Amino acid sequence: MEIKWIFFDLGYTLINEDMCHHKRIEQAVQALQKEGLKIQRDEFYQAMISASQSYQPPF
Repeated sequence: MEIKWIFFDLGYTLINEDMCHHKRIEQAVQALQKEGLKIQRDEFYQAMISASQSYQPPF
């Protein structure tokens, strides 16, 4: 079989991933709260956005 092209799905190309994104954030917040860290979803989300903009992990 000859491969003529390769397709990379970099997110949101074929499906809307918003629901998965929100669920991952909620799971992360719940895990942190379970460990005793008092953090709200919006606070975590802002830290995640800030880390993304500066290319650093949010933890």
